[in-house]
Amino acid sequence: MYVDVVTQAILQLKPLVDHAVASVFLRDPITKGSGLTPSATTAQLNPLRDSVTLAGLVAPVGGNQALSGEFVRVADAVAPTVGVPTTAAPFSFSYNARTDNFAAANAYYQCDRFFRMVRDLGFPLASYFDGTTFPVQVDHRGFGGNVVNARCPGDATGDGIGTLEFALADLSDTGNPLSIAAN
Repeated sequence: MYVDVVTQAILQLKPLVDHAVASVFLRDPITKGSGLTPSATTAQLNPLRDSVTLAGLVAPVGGNQALSGEFVRVADAVAPTVGVPTTAAPFSFSYNARTDNFAAANAYYQCDRFFRMVRDLGFPLASYFDGTTFPVQVDHRGFGGNVVNARCPGDATGDGIGTLEFALADLSDTGNPLSIAAN
């Protein structure tokens, strides 16, 4: 809470949710110089994960923290049906690299980071993304299932972002999926 010291007026009030963390790839394994491709195993990929604080999350509901914030909400928006993780205190979204839950944490972190960067560069999101309703729905395992791809279809009126949809980064082990959201 920010309070004006002279008038005692509350200038800004936000819920305190600054300790939700996740394991993500800040940079994909190849860019990190590991030489690993998306077909690498969980044992090979896990050491390359980075621990981050998740910014902008809305407060937990009933003691459970969702991957939902001011700019992004991870949701099961399109096929295939893949659940979205929530977590209780201590609010850690840290999962093995080749899992749908790791994909969800990456999808939230990377998409939220993108909108924050655009805002921090001085572009007002309301006018730069006019027509887009925030938070934007992000599907960490959408876009039809076992394909390597991602997309950002427009909204119903064609004047904003509809959803952000991530499929896989690799088809060699779809039982232990690696999402393109982690790339």
